[in-house]
Amino acid sequence: ACTAFSFSTTMDNAIRRLNRSETTSPMHVWSHYGKPSMTAAGDRNLNKPITTNENWAYDPALACRLYAGGDADCGQEYGVIEGSATNDPAVRTKIAGSDAKGVFRVSSITRMPLDADTLAQTLATGQSVWAAFCIEKWSAKYIKDGVIADWSDNCSGHAIELAGYRTTSTGRQFLVHNSWGPKWGSAGYAYVSEAMVKRHLEYAYTIKVEPQSGPVAAHTDELTDDDCGWNEVVDGVSGKCMRMCADSIFRPINGNCGW
Repeated sequence: ACTAFSFSTTMDNAIRRLNRSETTSPMHVWSHYGKPSMTAAGDRNLNKPITTNENWAYDPALACRLYAGGDADCGQEYGVIEGSATNDPAVRTKIAGSDAKGVFRVSSITRMPLDADTLAQTLATGQSVWAAFCIEKWSAKYIKDGVIADWSDNCSGHAIELAGYRTTSTGRQFLVHNSWGPKWGSAGYAYVSEAMVKRHLEYAYTIKVEPQSGPVAAHTDELTDDDCGWNEVVDGVSGKCMRMCADSIFRPINGNCGW
């Protein structure tokens, strides 16, 4: 269910950018599709109401019962039958009830180029990126000083949130927010090298979140960075969407990046 956790976490960052404090439910997100697929996660949750984690907390046994992705080993782990909840009336009622209690929805999902500079420019605006890597050796013993050791091509897909980046003496590193709990990395976060981004990043998306009742009032009067394209931010003077400056640190001023 890493696709659901990373999707809801990316939603949560967008919600904070709306000056709201709710946390969305990865369980509700997962209930709409139940497959290890970012495409399915996005398609089945686009414009769907998503409830809060308080309303529907994650239940791994139920998540396994909702699993519709083929072979998995979760049934033996949790003592349930994989996929058995698909037509369970009680579960269908819970999904419908959570839909009715939905607070936010993802109104758009935009695929990004798999390019480190583009990622850095987007993250510099404060947006998170919903992403997937081909990973290997991400367990705690391979993380030192908050950085995941570089890994080989013998890897498998895993969805995460990219939450930021930093520049070090050895190059840029990108901040992963993982779904493996607070004991992983530094309270659930760790950095990967730019080399691993270039070699192993498989998917990257930005998402736009709105309250389920409709766009926030500010969206009708004043643009925010989330209203702009993946390579744009709001101009510091005109208030219109303009192309990001190459250094990704400063906003354009009347369309200009050099002062």
